[in-house]
Order: sequence, then C-alpha cells, then structure tokens
Amino acid sequence: MALKIHLAANTERARYALQLLFEVVQQIPYQLHPQAMGADVVYSASAPDVEAAWLPASGLLSQEGIRPQPTEVSDWEGLPAFFPCPQATPAACLPYDLPAMVFYLVSRYEEYLPFAGDQHGRFRATESLAFRAGFLRRPLVHEWGIWLGERLRGQFPGLPVQRPAYRFRPSYDIDMAWAYRYRPGWLQLAGAGRDLLKNRPAFQQRLRVWRKQEEDPFDTFAYLDRQHEHFGLNPLYFFLLGRYGAYDKNTDPRKPALQ
Repeated sequence: MALKIHLAANTERARYALQLLFEVVQQIPYQLHPQAMGADVVYSASAPDVEAAWLPASGLLSQEGIRPQPTEVSDWEGLPAFFPCPQATPAACLPYDLPAMVFYLVSRYEEYLPFAGDQHGRFRATESLAFRAGFLRRPLVHEWGIWLGERLRGQFPGLPVQRPAYRFRPSYDIDMAWAYRYRPGWLQLAGAGRDLLKNRPAFQQRLRVWRKQEEDPFDTFAYLDRQHEHFGLNPLYFFLLGRYGAYDKNTDPRKPALQ
C-alpha cells in the first residue's frame, strides 16, 4: 500500500519535508496525488472536503525567500511543537504544521536570518530555537516522524511502516596529523622554546619523539586501522590540506609524509 498524498501547494519545500518524513526518518511508500479527492493524506491550510488524514499548513512551505518566523514552542503529546494552526479542527492529525517544523529544523532556517555569531561569525548553538526551548539534544524530527507513522498506521492498518536499519560510519577531521613530527624545523624549535620557558611536560615528550623513543601522540592511524578492521568499519578521513597559516597548522600537503 502506498499513501496518496495531496499537497495544496506543491512546492520544493513541501516535497522536501515529505521526503524527510516518509523516506528518511522511516520508510513509508507514498506518491503525490494531484487532487484532494481520492487522496489518503492532504497537506493544506484549510480542512479538506474529503475523508483523508489532514495535515494543516501554516504557510511557511508556500513562501519564497527567508523571513523571520513566529516560533513559540508548546507541548503536544510530550513533544515540542511550533507553527500552530488555529484553523485546525479536531479532525486534523494535530493542530500544528508538522512539515513546516521539519523543514525549519533540518534546513537550519534560522541560521539564514541575522544572528549574533561567535568570534568567527559562526552561529552559536545557544542562539538556536532548540536550545532556547530545551530540546537541543533530542532528535525531534525523528520523534515527530515516528509519531506521524504511528498515527497514520492507526488510520490505515495495512500501511507498511519500516525504520531504516542502523548504520555507523566513523569519520575523522585530521587538522594536525602529527603533534611534533614532520613539522617545519623553525616551528618545532619555537614550540620547544615555549614549552621549556613555561616548564611544560610537553618539552620532554618532544625530545622523546624526536629521538624516536616514543611515537608522536597524534599518530594513532595504525591503532584506528586495527579497530576498523576488527569491527568491520569503513571510515572517512578528512585531512586539512591548506597551506600553513594563522588557523591552518597541519603539515604541508606537499610533503611525502602526509601524502
């Protein structure tokens, strides 16, 4: 059974939100239906005149461009909810615009609006709606998607609802492949001088690494390889390949050691 879903406003935003809810969070077969008549689910601002599950729309997914949005968060059946739909009747699945919530969170809509960034101009987590409303550590889009799947399965008993199998793929950002080895001589001497003047334990560690009495503390690649092989993992490594500068401190990518 594939759900027939009608979008009153068939926009890129609405289709993207549906894909997240019905393909990414869980696997519910669906197809877009050109009209409300004959549809199983209708996403529209007003209540449909047909027997269908109604997802009320607030208007966000019909808009173009980026503009400030009202995002007062309430509680609905134990889940944080926003984008209320006052026009929703008891026949609606819920009195909130669920696809709009999903789109707003996953697209990181608020990061396209003016914000007070950190010292590098980056969006702070503490500026986010999720932090202010207390759900920063909750997978809210997945929770709402699962809620919707259970709601629709109750209305359509034959509806197949599956959740994607769990997969884990480790990834690593290698900003500095080595702490001491293969770095420019002047840089190593400057670092050793700072360690010596400040009586840091790192000075002795530098000496042991230079004398090949100890492995470089950042050189964990062989250990990681063993772990990946043991657990059957296929990792991704992201090496910083920029030239040495104020913020890029990795070994020059032209050096054979890094290659």
